[in-house]
Amino acid sequence: MEETETYNIKKAIICFIILVVIIGLFYGITTLVVNNKKKEEENTENNSYTNIQYEEIIVSNILKQTAIDYYVLVITKNDENYKQYISDFTTYTTKKNALPTYRIDLDNSFNKKYLQEESNFDDELPIFSGCTLVRVTEGNITEIYESSEIQSAISHLVNGF
Repeated sequence: MEETETYNIKKAIICFIILVVIIGLFYGITTLVVNNKKKEEENTENNSYTNIQYEEIIVSNILKQTAIDYYVLVITKNDENYKQYISDFTTYTTKKNALPTYRIDLDNSFNKKYLQEESNFDDELPIFSGCTLVRVTEGNITEIYESSEIQSAISHLVNGF
């Protein structure tokens, strides 16, 4: 009888040890997985800052900016002077009293339908035939400079005369 009691006690101790080992393994594996996920999330958060830029807009938002008075440079790479326009427009943006500025790229897939053979500023949304500089005041286009007028208009803004 003593042997069966000893055998049963050994059996209970072995079952208890196996149970503790299983629970310990489960806890250890869970801890490792959770810590690895936290490290991956930290690495992902540190390496993937979302940089939102507000200077480039789409045509459908041209009249919806928060500023009351601003300029929008509409560009297309089809115009040989587009890089010069961007450069001069950027110079204007650095001036102390410059109005807010935005840029629209007509080559962007969201804007392609607004690039046509002839400009039209009479509809709800404008249609552009190429590079254009517009001034928007209180949600209305108040000034329009196309093709050869753009360079002189930007120079006027930069030089202030």
